[in-house]
This record gives sequence, C-alpha cells and structure tokens, in this order.
Amino acid sequence: MNILNRYIAVRIAKTVLITLALSLGIVWTTEAIGRLELVTDNGSGLVFIKVASLLLPGVVPDTLPFALAIAVALTLQAMNRDSELAVIANSGGGRRQLLRPVFTVALICAALAAYIQNVVSPASWREVRTLIAESSAELILFALQENSSRTLPGGITIQIGARDAEGQLTSILIADKRKPEEPSLIYADKAVVDKQRAEPILSLRNGQIQRGKGADVSIINFDRYGISLYDFTGTGDKGVSFGNKEAPFSLLAGLEPIRPPYRDTPESYRKELHVRLTSWIYCFTFAALALAALGQPRTNRSQGMGIVPPLLLALLIRWMGFTVEDAATGSPNLIPFIYIIPIAGLVLFLWVFMSGRLLFGGLSLPRLSLRQKAQPA
Repeated sequence: MNILNRYIAVRIAKTVLITLALSLGIVWTTEAIGRLELVTDNGSGLVFIKVASLLLPGVVPDTLPFALAIAVALTLQAMNRDSELAVIANSGGGRRQLLRPVFTVALICAALAAYIQNVVSPASWREVRTLIAESSAELILFALQENSSRTLPGGITIQIGARDAEGQLTSILIADKRKPEEPSLIYADKAVVDKQRAEPILSLRNGQIQRGKGADVSIINFDRYGISLYDFTGTGDKGVSFGNKEAPFSLLAGLEPIRPPYRDTPESYRKELHVRLTSWIYCFTFAALALAALGQPRTNRSQGMGIVPPLLLALLIRWMGFTVEDAATGSPNLIPFIYIIPIAGLVLFLWVFMSGRLLFGGLSLPRLSLRQKAQPA
C-alpha cells in the first residue's frame, strides 16, 4: 500500500478499535448489572465477573462488522468534510484508492471474527457452561433467604432455616419429587457445599431421609449424606451438557462424531456450521455498504443524515441474516440464504460504489481534470 492507503487504513483501524472497545464495554457492563443481585453473595461476584468476561468472545463476531461499518462511515464522512475525497477523486487516484485500504482492514476484521467464532468463542462457551453447572446450585443456596423456599427445575424444592457466619446452612429441608412414584423428603441440621470432589456436592449432616408415600414409607437416619449439585441445575446425572455454540469446528464439520457431552440435534449442528462459515462475510458486506453510501465526494449540503442511513440498512441486513439462521434449523432449504444474504449485499454495494452511484442519493461533486490540453504549436 502507498502512503495514502496506509493513512486511510490506519485511520479506519483506530476507529474500529475504539468502537469495538466501547461496544464490548457496554455488553460487559450489561452482563454484570444483570447479575448484580448475586454479586455480593459470599464471593459469588467473582464467578459472575468471570462469566461476564467469558461471554465477550461470543459477542465479537457479531459486533465487529458493525464496528467496521461505523469506522469506515465516520472516516469517509470526515474525509469528505475536509475535501479529501474530492482531492483523491480529482487527482486521478480513482476509487481503488479507497477500496484497497477499506478492504484490507475488512480482511483483518474478517479473519479475526472467523478465528474467534470458530476457536475462542466455543471454548469460552464451554467454560461458561461448566462454571454455571458447578456454581449455579451453590448460588441458588446463597440467594435463598432465611425461612424461605424455592422450587428448582426438575421437581426439587429446597428450604433453609438460617445461614451462619461461616456460610453453613442450618435446618435445611429438601423435597424431591422427580420420581412421583417414590418421592423423598430430606431433613438435615447442617449443610455445606463440598468442592473438593470431582463432582461438587451438598454435604448434609445429622439428618433423616423419608422415601415413599402412604403406608409404604422408609425412614433412614444419617450422619453424612451427599447430594450432587447437578441435581439442582436440572442436569441430573448427565453433568455438564454442551450445545451447538460450544461445539468445536471439527465436530460441526463431521470430523468427529456427536457424543456426550454434546447433546444438540444434528440439524442444529448443521445450521451452526453454515453460520460460522458465513458470519465473517458481513465484515466485507458492511465495509462495501459504507463505501457505497459515503465513498463518493459530496457537497456539504447533500450529506444528509450522514452515517445513520447506512447503519440502519446494516441492522436490517443483519436482522434478515439472524432470522434466516434461526429458521434454518427446522428448514434445511433456507440454508443457502445464509450465504446469499451477505454475498448478495456485498456484490450489490460494490457495484454501486464502483459505478459511481450514490446509495442514498444526494449531490456528488463533479470530477475535475487536472490535466490541461496541449496547445497546438
């Protein structure tokens, strides 16, 4: 790239970084605030801060194309306001002087988005699932108020009498109705979460178990009794289960069989494969959209609403993509449209830009020739 290309590319790249950082900051804050009620419960805030941070890689592939569109649009708008686009156009530079730096940055963003979505994000989602499965039951216990009860997914109701200064639960009562033909009622004087084992458990002490109903009831006294925390999360003896977002690319591509802990349907994995193969294309589509909207020199009066129309169009295009992606799980015939939407947009916007048209109208500046005709001798 020449000096002009590097100048434009660096200017766009800086704006992309700022926009992406602000967007991720907002997402992280939203995730933290959404769990604010549990942040102060016996150190559980550290778990949720970690969870909120691990969710960020999953947001980057969808946020990066919009950050790129904003960066390209803002850069082109500023260059037009400072008459730099007019100078480039009238100096014989041509549209390639804009196309090369914009698509260089778009290529970097697309490669980054593809890497994060296929490598970093699945690993982060798996870590999030594991953390939630191991800690959600403990957080439920922490969130319980004294002398209150809560019914958990699967048919378990838990009630505590009090919580001492060390975090131990006292006078705990658990009603297990997961097997209607053989319900059980467990009472214990004390309970504490034991994380030293391979599978975290709720360790009950000095209690009693009643199993059965009616006249067929058995009573068992115990000194210690353990209940898997997975029973409180609805996963039971299955442990942690992963879906299509947590699956590595090799599983989606059929290079390894679908087996536990991956429990989603084959249709869901097939759809996720095509989503990962196409999401990065939106970086090029939105870069071309910004070029088609603001890449031509304009008079100051014809700039209109600036970057607002192209951003609204970008939102519409991505919404169409999300809609097709969601519907493609149950309708395989829609899978080609996962590719068609971003690629068709890319081709259309490139044609608009290279043909010298204005995507949203307005008055373009006439191209002047700096060459003077040779005078006859």
